[in-house]
Amino acid sequence: MTSVPSRIFAQRLKQERESAGLSQAEFAELVSERLSSKIDPSAITRIEGLARTVKLDEAVAMADVLKLPLGALLVEGDADAHLSQQIQHYRREQSSLQAVFDKSGIDLHRVNSALAVLTEDQNKLREHQRRRDRKATERSDRDSTA
Repeated sequence: MTSVPSRIFAQRLKQERESAGLSQAEFAELVSERLSSKIDPSAITRIEGLARTVKLDEAVAMADVLKLPLGALLVEGDADAHLSQQIQHYRREQSSLQAVFDKSGIDLHRVNSALAVLTEDQNKLREHQRRRDRKATERSDRDSTA
């Protein structure tokens, strides 16, 4: 039983190779140049016919020969539409995350401002308490000397 990705790859490879106007022999020669090792035209026939699995290096070289991203050979139907859907999905996610980030920035500013005000208030209160304690000590000293 052939896996779905293998089936899709084989179909898309044949479709794109034919669309580029390349015979299996011409395509095999160009792929061989990219790989720096020989791939026989019969290997292309067997890959397209699902009689042979494609190696990762071969798949990358094949996509490169066809001037396509490798992912375009793994998507049924219109690869551009598929990529457009993915781009839209990630743009929505980006927008959502940007809103969270912006809100976080606003919240951070609010918290920083509150901390600054509270710290200043605490410092004033401590200074007030020190003055009050000094005055109480001075009064106590005067009362004990009198």
